[in-house]
Amino acid sequence: MAGQAPWLDRLFGNRGLRSALFASGAFLLAALGAHADEMTFVDEWCCGDIVAYGQASALLTASHPPDLKSEPDYQGSPVRYATLLLADVEGKDVPVVVAVVGRDGEMPILYVDGNADGVLTQDERAPLAEGDLRPPGFGKEGKPVWTVRLANPDDYAMAVRLGSTGQTVLCAVRGYARGSIPTVDGPRDAIVVDADADAAFDVGSDPVYVDVDGNGAFEPRGERFPLLSPFEVAAPPIEFPSPMPMRSAVWRKAPTGRGQLAVALPGIAAKPTRLMVSLSREGGGAYMVRDVDRAVEVPVGSYSVGSAFLEFAGDDGPPWVFSFTRADPPAAAEVQAGADAHVDLLAGLHVVVACPPMARAGDEVSVGVGARTESGLELQRCARGDMADRTAQRTPQLTIAASSGTVLVRTTLEYG
Repeated sequence: MAGQAPWLDRLFGNRGLRSALFASGAFLLAALGAHADEMTFVDEWCCGDIVAYGQASALLTASHPPDLKSEPDYQGSPVRYATLLLADVEGKDVPVVVAVVGRDGEMPILYVDGNADGVLTQDERAPLAEGDLRPPGFGKEGKPVWTVRLANPDDYAMAVRLGSTGQTVLCAVRGYARGSIPTVDGPRDAIVVDADADAAFDVGSDPVYVDVDGNGAFEPRGERFPLLSPFEVAAPPIEFPSPMPMRSAVWRKAPTGRGQLAVALPGIAAKPTRLMVSLSREGGGAYMVRDVDRAVEVPVGSYSVGSAFLEFAGDDGPPWVFSFTRADPPAAAEVQAGADAHVDLLAGLHVVVACPPMARAGDEVSVGVGARTESGLELQRCARGDMADRTAQRTPQLTIAASSGTVLVRTTLEYG
C-alpha cells in the first residue's frame, strides 16, 4: 500500500526525489578517535575521609508499579511501593522496584527487585545491613538500613532506608571511579562520585575530586569540582563522556579548537521562512541554528539535534508549520577543528503507521500515524497557520491507499 500526504509533498516537491531521500539518509563525517584512559572501579563507600557515594529518593505509594509483574504473598500485610531509577550503559532508565511490607510500628520487611526483571521473589527479601555494609552517614544510628546486591544495570551493592517521615525510600549505590589525570603540575590522582545514585557518572550532576596539590588527600573545599567537559582543571584539557557506567568510567584528551556546523535540507523544494534548530554537544553545551546552509561556529565535538521548528510559505494561504523533538537519536555530526560539518535535518523522513499487532486482513482497525527521521527526530506538531494565530490553523490529512488505488484509510494527523 502507498501513503499520500500533501504535507510531505510540500517538503519534497516530487515523489521520486522523496523516495530517494528516504532510501539514503546517511551522511559521512569523520570520527574523533580520541584516546581514552580507563579509571578503576572501587567497591567502597568512602575514599579516605571523602564520602564517595550519593543518594536518591522515591515516593512510597500504595499504587502498584507498572513495571512489577509478580510478587510474593505478603500474607495480608499492607504493602507500599517505590521505584528507583538507575541508568544502564546507554543512559536509559532501569526501574528497580522496592516493596515495603508491614504495619505502622512494626519493623518493615523490604523486597528489592535487584535484577530489575519486574519479578519480586522471596529470595529478593533484603537483609539488614551490618558492619561495613552500612554506608557511613546514611541515616541516623540505630535506624534500620537494608542492603541488596544489584544485577542490573550491573553488579553493585545498594543500601536502602526509609525517609524520616516514612513516606519515601532512599538509596545509595556503592562504588566510585579512581584514576590518574594530567594537570599543569603533572599527573594527579582523581575520583569521580555518583552523587545522584543512579549507577552512572553524568556530566553536570556528579562531582570529581582532584588531588591538585599532590599531598595524597582530597580536600572537599578546594579539590572538588563539577564534572564538566572539557574538564578545566587539566592541561591539556580532558573530557568525560556522559553518561558512563561506574564500572567502565574513562577520560580522554579533549579536542581543542572550533569548527563550522550548518543545517542542510537537501532536496527540499522551498526554503523555510522560519527555522529554529537546537543542537546539543556531548558533554555539555547548547546552540541554536536559525538559517539553512549558514554555518555557526561551535567548539569541536559530537552534536545531536534536540528539536527543530520549520515554517514554509503556503501556496494558498496560511503557512505550513512543522515541529520535531528528539527521541534518543544518535550523534548527528562530528565537528573538527577548522573543518566544516553539516546536519541533514530531515534525512530519512518517513511516515509510520502503527496497526494493532493482532489485526488480520479485512479487520477494521484504528491506526496511529506518525513521522520520524533516521536521526531519531519525531514529528510532534504539523499544522497550517501562524504559530501565534491558532484560529487559522488547519490539520493536514493522510490517505493510505492500496496499489490498485483503493483508499484504505483516510485520517487526519493528530498534531497540534
